[in-house]
Amino acid sequence: MMTETIQAIKLQLSDPQVFSEAIGAVSKLVDEVTIKITPTHLEIVAMDPANVAMVVLKMESRAFMEYSGEGNFSIKLASLKQVLARNKGKEGFVSLTVENNQLKVLLSGKTRKEYTLPLIELEQKQTKMPELKFAFEVSIDNMDFRDSVADVSIVADSCEFKVADNQFVITGVGDSSKAISETKGISKKVGDVDTASGKYSIEYLDKMLSGKFKTAKLFIGTDYPIKIVYVSETGTTTIEYLLAPRIEND
Repeated sequence: MMTETIQAIKLQLSDPQVFSEAIGAVSKLVDEVTIKITPTHLEIVAMDPANVAMVVLKMESRAFMEYSGEGNFSIKLASLKQVLARNKGKEGFVSLTVENNQLKVLLSGKTRKEYTLPLIELEQKQTKMPELKFAFEVSIDNMDFRDSVADVSIVADSCEFKVADNQFVITGVGDSSKAISETKGISKKVGDVDTASGKYSIEYLDKMLSGKFKTAKLFIGTDYPIKIVYVSETGTTTIEYLLAPRIEND
């Protein structure tokens, strides 16, 4: 389906680092996306090619210095990520404008840089984050979560997440090795069971680890997809991931 722009789109960010980080996070799972601009927010919803994981990025309009236009456009994330990486300084702003089937990116600081990227044709799929009922919500320091996954990745290519007795446990088991990381007092029961567990691919989890957010929220059930949610300090940017469990065949 051809990219269609309903109205001329222009976005300007005073803090482009959050946007750059968000685009980088999405690009770990998918190469091409459709960016949806609504009156209230920017949104990307995408499923990875293997249909194992989903990512949803939402940035509220108040996260932008200028926010105008409405519609959808599709872009290769690698190109956009490379351009945003050229914004070296903390001063200045990033401006995105869609016109004539192109995305113009202006980096304005000590040096003014302008890039023009082609929009692409991408099939428009009606993808959205499913509404799931989880057993537990775990709110964990993001660095602790990253370290725990790294700890078990030394011995295994998948790990089990388990919540029981107010403990969150990550376990990795290799051919002859085992690693366990336990954190107490960070879970909240949101279902009607007393324990929940599931096994997940570390390769995919690595793609969902972000260093720019203070807290990671995990929503867990038994042999159930896990949802990982990050929210910026200002509350204007949210990244949600959904990862299918790894079911072992007997």
